[in-house]
Amino acid sequence: MKRNLFWALFGPQFIILLACILSLAAYAWRGNRRAVSAGWLHVLESQASLAARLVLDGNGALKSPADLEALCAQLFRETGQRVTVVAPDGRVMADSEARSESMLLHADRPEILDALRTGTGHSERFSTTLRQMMHYVARPVAGPAGMPVAVVRVAVARQAFDAPFRRSMRFFSLLLTLIVVSSVGLSYFFSRRVTRPVRAMLAGLRRIGAGDLAHRLPHPRIHHLSALTHAINETGERLEQQVRQLADERALRESILAGMREGVLALDRERRIVLVNQAARNLLQLGTRPVEGETLDLAVPCAELLALADAAATDPAPLAADIRFHGPRQQPIQFWAGASRWCGADGSHDGLLMILSDLTHLRRLEQVRRDFVANVSHELRTPVTSIKGFAETLLDAPPNDEATRRRFLQIILKQTAQLETILSDMLLLARLEDAGSELAVEPVDVRRLIGQSCELCESRAAAHQVTLKQETPEAFTFPGHAHLLEQALVNLIDNAIKYGGAGRTVTVRAAARNQTLRLTVQDQGPGIDPAQSERIFERFYRLDAGRSRDRGGSGLGLAVVKHVVRVHHGTASFENLPAGGCAFHIDLPVGLPPAEPQT
Repeated sequence: MKRNLFWALFGPQFIILLACILSLAAYAWRGNRRAVSAGWLHVLESQASLAARLVLDGNGALKSPADLEALCAQLFRETGQRVTVVAPDGRVMADSEARSESMLLHADRPEILDALRTGTGHSERFSTTLRQMMHYVARPVAGPAGMPVAVVRVAVARQAFDAPFRRSMRFFSLLLTLIVVSSVGLSYFFSRRVTRPVRAMLAGLRRIGAGDLAHRLPHPRIHHLSALTHAINETGERLEQQVRQLADERALRESILAGMREGVLALDRERRIVLVNQAARNLLQLGTRPVEGETLDLAVPCAELLALADAAATDPAPLAADIRFHGPRQQPIQFWAGASRWCGADGSHDGLLMILSDLTHLRRLEQVRRDFVANVSHELRTPVTSIKGFAETLLDAPPNDEATRRRFLQIILKQTAQLETILSDMLLLARLEDAGSELAVEPVDVRRLIGQSCELCESRAAAHQVTLKQETPEAFTFPGHAHLLEQALVNLIDNAIKYGGAGRTVTVRAAARNQTLRLTVQDQGPGIDPAQSERIFERFYRLDAGRSRDRGGSGLGLAVVKHVVRVHHGTASFENLPAGGCAFHIDLPVGLPPAEPQT
């Protein structure tokens, strides 16, 4: 029901009337049902008492089973009620509607139990024999010794039990229906007399709300409603004027929403900015200052963008261009700009709609790709050229002495190993980039991980006279890829050995706190220039290209570390220590409890 004036008047009347009538009907229904039930129970009890006397012969003994079957059938024909004779142990001796030998024991029937215990048993339940609801009344049959020798049960179907009640309630229901209909009709009539003017006002307001702003409401005879109608009509006139003024602005908003992708810039005929969204502000570096109303050349000093706007103003087809813009922060930005004309509500050309899409990141990625190709070519050219030169020397003019020939072959072998290292690291990086979230993890023992990594670097450490020191907490495991993490630690340890200096110590440490595991490789070398910190994890980037290449580095070790940590959802970083040296950190989110390191 809607909460309106009609239901405010008619609703309470209807609810009160309905509550009274339903209360009266419930009272009459309950009283009538009690009376009918009491009458039926009295009849059934009388018939059960009579049947209890008829099942005995002249000597007071129970009749034979055949006589009992005939007696039950005769009583059923005369009264239409089912009669059953049950032995005290629950065995059915005779029944008017079923063969006694096919019936189950009745020792658990509630009417039988009550009859044996109190002298009279009542029950209403579903009969599995007749497949319908039945009402039962049972009386015990006393033998010569005064002990019950049987129980006589009389049953009647629920339908026959309710038939007199339904007949008596039919007339009462008809009477109640007439009372309800007449009362509701009178209440409805008087409520409509009050609410009819309000309905007319509501219909008029719906027409106005549907867009018919020229419609005016009729004035009713009731004074207060007439004043309300007059105020609504005045409001309708003002709305009609305002809607006409907003039609052009709505057309502009719809054009902008239809063409919106990223940055949106709307201009009027004089190139004044009508609308600019936040994406366009960020792209054109406009900040938060209000630019609506300014001309495009003053707000955005970009000659290419102005040229595109001039061309789009004279060409009905949409135009697009790639634009390079130096904003107030002197940061070069490259973006794609599409320009098209937008029309007002009357169809006339009113301005330009420009869509801006940032290409700076895409161009930066393209530059990174070009740099990567150049770096790969440069890194591969040196070992390939060296291998080719020494191979040609051995082929064209083989030296006479074995020492020189062996030295050339060792150089070729060294350059081949360098080439193999570069290719292996590049393949590993490619595999890490493709693995992503599909990385297969397993329980990794931290102490075993550090121990195996240091064991792989022992020969290099001994060659450089470097001591490897391990500091790990109590044994614990965490989910990860053991081989990749071992590769990352080996790369860090190898760098620390090569750049830490002879006679120094390289410390490999693990510590877990705040749900994070930190693996640290610390050396005692000269440290790293902070100015190079942003590029140290880039591919093929070397702090000292000549020395790194002489030491056998591929320029990909720290890039491998970064990608291994990334696929484990961790971070890699480094810091220069106040006492000298550098420490590289790998932070992995493993959810471990805090643990103190052990040397």
